Amino acid sequence: MSVIKNINYKIDKFKLSVPSWEFPDKGLTILTGESGSGKSTLLDLLIGFRSCKGMSWELLGEDYCLKKIEDKNIGLVLQKGELFPHLTAEQCIKFAALARGKKNYLDEAKEYINELCLKSETLLQKTTTLSGGERQRVALVCALIGDPKILLLDEAFSALDSDNKERALSLVNNFCLSKKIPALLVTHDVSLISKSVSNFKLLDGSIV
Repeated sequence: MSVIKNINYKIDKFKLSVPSWEFPDKGLTILTGESGSGKSTLLDLLIGFRSCKGMSWELLGEDYCLKKIEDKNIGLVLQKGELFPHLTAEQCIKFAALARGKKNYLDEAKEYINELCLKSETLLQKTTTLSGGERQRVALVCALIGDPKILLLDEAFSALDSDNKERALSLVNNFCLSKKIPALLVTHDVSLISKSVSNFKLLDGSIV
């Protein structure tokens, strides 16, 4: 299990308190809750974008809170599908693979591209010209191709239609099970919960 403990985070009038929480260290877990309950804040804490004194996160036998962000090997997909604006979609995927030292990535990338129904002409476009759904799917390929130790997905499928959302969800779940890694998906889309390995409604975030 992935075990998170001792989150007591406060900023301005917002407080997030999570004494202890576990989620499976293999497969997909969906995290849902009210707007403003702290879902994205929790991801920021796990990634290391925010710090919380006393917090621990045991994953793969290590405390990930003690690791630098670049050493955590997190596959990250955010809502806007952030990509390098000066590169094409294809170049972003190549960069993501090579940045992790993965030279023989083409066959694997093609598999993900096909599963997500990304067109060849889409891959040749600059990322600034892509639709929101295309950016999210390209960002997902970039996250998977680097062989992450964990996937963190913040509203990563929000711009996808129902068919593409189903494909993306299936790809993530199968990837995590085959690679034996966890994925944590933050979403407002409660229709996805029944398809997850487990789910957790974060209700501890509050305005004080």
